[in-house]
Amino acid sequence: LSRQGQDLFTNASEQSNRYDTQVLVFVSTSMPDKTVLNYLHQTRKIGSALVLRGLVNDSMGDTRAYISRLVEQDGGTGKPTILIDPTLFERFDIKEVPVTVVTEALIAACLAHNCPTPVHHKVIGDVSLEWALRLVSRQIDSAPLKATLRPLIKDMEQRI
Repeated sequence: LSRQGQDLFTNASEQSNRYDTQVLVFVSTSMPDKTVLNYLHQTRKIGSALVLRGLVNDSMGDTRAYISRLVEQDGGTGKPTILIDPTLFERFDIKEVPVTVVTEALIAACLAHNCPTPVHHKVIGDVSLEWALRLVSRQIDSAPLKATLRPLIKDMEQRI
């Protein structure tokens, strides 16, 4: 998880190199497993990330067991990216979940007392990731961001 998180913030992941934007889906372990599982499957499909605020029962073991169970149930290919990062909840002012965030730039790591927040767009509510990306694409004026969202939406359309 730590390596995947570092990749997300250092532009080392395939997702960051392919699409000059980042997609994060904020979830909670208090949500129904089926909902989190759906988001896990969808984020894995396009190489985006699920974000949890903290550990399950303040335990790394419980968190690992929870994530392992969901990954096993999903049965998808490729490694999912699951971040545990309360600073992302703060930066993007996440008060309820699920929330999909689409950034217009890479997310820079926090430095000392500064956690920069890139320009971003939020879709709040239990909607499919494809629907959220389409909504953002329709509502923004940024041609570069629209261009980066097109391949993501196309990947989401593939029902394989």
